[in-house]
Formats: sequence, C-alpha cells, structure tokens
Amino acid sequence: MKYVKDVARIDLGSQQYGTVSKVSGHECALMGIYQLPGANALSVANAVRDRLEQLAQNFPPGVKYDVVLDTTEFVTASIDEVLVTFVETTLIVMIVILLFLQNWRAVIIPMITIPVSLIATFAVMKLLGFTLNTLTLFGFVLAIAIVVDDAIVVVEDCSRLVDEGKLTPRQGAEKAMQELQRPLIGEVLVLLSVFIPTAFISGITGQLYKQFALTIAVSTAFSGFNALTFTPAMCALFLRKKKQAKFFIYRWFEKGFGATLNSGPRRQFERRNRRDGESCQRGRRRKL
Repeated sequence: MKYVKDVARIDLGSQQYGTVSKVSGHECALMGIYQLPGANALSVANAVRDRLEQLAQNFPPGVKYDVVLDTTEFVTASIDEVLVTFVETTLIVMIVILLFLQNWRAVIIPMITIPVSLIATFAVMKLLGFTLNTLTLFGFVLAIAIVVDDAIVVVEDCSRLVDEGKLTPRQGAEKAMQELQRPLIGEVLVLLSVFIPTAFISGITGQLYKQFALTIAVSTAFSGFNALTFTPAMCALFLRKKKQAKFFIYRWFEKGFGATLNSGPRRQFERRNRRDGESCQRGRRRKL
C-alpha cells in the first residue's frame, strides 16, 4: 500500500499565493460571503454573525474572527435616518401648526393621518416584493415631505373656516373639500405623472430607479386619498373654534409676525400703492 507521503510532501497551504491578507498588521485569512439574488441582505448578515458565534466556540486557542466589512451597515444607517427624518418632520409639523393655528386639536389630525399613509406604503411595498434598500429608503424620505404637505393644507383650510365662526366643524370640512378637492387631485396626478414613467426606464438604470419611483408614487397616492377622505373626517370630529391666545409664546409670535407684515417690503408696497392712488386722484381733478 502506497501513501501520498511516500511520493510527495504534504503541506497545509492556500489555493493561490498571489495575494497576502493582513488586518492591523497581522496575517489573516479573508473570507467573503455574498448573498444570492433575491435574498434579504439584513437576514443574511444576521445569519452569518450567528453562525460565526457558534463556530467561534470551537476555534483553536489564539484564533478569533472579525467582520472587516459589512455592507448592510449602510442599510441599517439608512433605516435609522428614515426614523430620524420622520421624528424631525413630526416635530416641525407640530411646531408650525401650534404657532400659526394655535390650536392643539389641529395638531392631532396630521399626527394620525401621516402614519396611516406611511404604513399603507409599507404594505404595498411588501405586496410588490420590495425590500428596504438605499433607493426605497431614499424615496421614503421624500415621501414623508409629500404626505406632510397634503395633511397640513387640509387642516389649515378647515381651521380657517371654523375660526371665522360662520360654519360648524362639519360644514367647514365640507366647504374646505369643495375648495381643495380639485387642487389635491391635480397635485397627486402631477406627481404620479413624474415618478411613474421613471419605473419604465429600460436597462440597468430602470431597474435601479424602479423601486424608488414606485415607493414615492404609492405614498403620494395614499396621501392624496387620505387628504380627500380621512383628513376632512378627522377635522369634522376634532376641530373647534380657536379661542383667544393666552400663552405668552403665542402672543410673542403674533406680535413679531404682525411686525414683519407691517414692515419692510410690505410697507414699501403699500406706500407705492398709496402714491399711485394719490397721483391718479390728482390727474382726475385736473381733467375736471
């Protein structure tokens, strides 16, 4: 019986020696793991880390592993940024509505309608087979601003009509929708006409922007639907006529805002109109 050791020398080595791997100045063995097409990157990364934890228990003394590069960290960071953007947007909407409308009831409505549109967008993304990646999250950040705008427009107009004192909250909501129904539909159609054709671009560019475009289109459609149905219903239920502002921040804001309107370009515009009116009157007197 012949053995390999009888005719050759056996060494434990690498398949090829064209490269040398070092991490922090120490020699190491690098191993790359790639996900299959259609696989979820976050699930693969978590499964690999769990498996490495199990294998590390049987490593020889002095041998350890380290994850040098994990591309899913960018996806995780993007998700965190989306959450931060959502929180910042929510706070900005609350501050703007409180300062200008000075009605805490008006703040409740966008806080309810905005998450409804975003959750519905996530549901459609799941049905279409979209995953959370850099492009879909980028589209989602832009969609948050669109969703916020639709809710604020409806709430502001309903609040204005109710504060005039001539209409009840329900009548104010109906009147507001008569004024805003066509503009809202037009806004949604314009945005859809911009983003939906992007999903039909051919080639690798079309594949990259397909999920981005459809994410914004879906969120825009749900935002418009909520602005036409859910938001006015909430206005009819929650809005009440605004009382005289007593909070000192409100009084300071009204004083500063009023001074801004009565100074600068506005005052120059009024003076110019006054001079034009006086010159017209003098011209008429001369003719008479």
